[in-house]
Amino acid sequence: GANGELRLASALFGGKDDKSRPKIMANVINFDVEAFRALAAEFAAVREETELLGGLMAMAICASELDSSAQSNLEEFNRVCDGMCVSLAQREAGVAVFQASARLAAELPPAGRLERAFAAACEMDDASLCLHAQVWEAFHICAARHGPPGADAHRRRLAMALLSDSARADAVRRAAEALAFDRPVVKGTILSSTLLGGMPPQLRGQVMLLLAVVLRLMRHADPLETEEHLLALFEARPLLRDALSASMWFEDDGKTLRQEFQPSKKSKR
Repeated sequence: GANGELRLASALFGGKDDKSRPKIMANVINFDVEAFRALAAEFAAVREETELLGGLMAMAICASELDSSAQSNLEEFNRVCDGMCVSLAQREAGVAVFQASARLAAELPPAGRLERAFAAACEMDDASLCLHAQVWEAFHICAARHGPPGADAHRRRLAMALLSDSARADAVRRAAEALAFDRPVVKGTILSSTLLGGMPPQLRGQVMLLLAVVLRLMRHADPLETEEHLLALFEARPLLRDALSASMWFEDDGKTLRQEFQPSKKSKR
């Protein structure tokens, strides 16, 4: 229990960082045991101790009602990790979930020329395509860089579980199910193909993201690694050829990059 300002959770989840500065979480006013158990179910199959502890720490913060000094759940989690001097793997287990969940909850960006073309190729509305792309981007955040292989699966489930009270939860879940189709990773070198009309380098990341999404939505299981693969894809899906042609990137003169795709100018100081 609590004794004035002395609370067990703050004493356990915190300490001093590597520069001996105190780092503890905000005081816990209330704790929702049922909410914690529901979240913990998403990590039921996790056996790697560091991954499990990091995830459970994140869930405990989410299930807690903190006092007015509290910052965001991610900031509270990082403060606890600093105080406990945890490993990169343990920190990643929670940070990845918080960041992915925030991405899932973020307002959808407006569809640009590129997104509209890919949406047409999928025969879906622009907003739906943007949602699927956002879900896939969020799922990529869950990839294990310091944690155990395969950690992305349960991290994704937990990130979605944190949205359970959101109006977008059902749409995110349906998008995740649609994106669960297993297919080979698109090889990045394919973007250098002359078939793509001189794609500007600054667009490669977004094109790779959109290809990963639409090929799953189309249930296209063939690899995309060579120009032969690309030609076969274009023959099967002509609208994708249009979406990735020179006219997508350039004005009618074939040389001037469209305003939408021009790099933003850095302000001079």
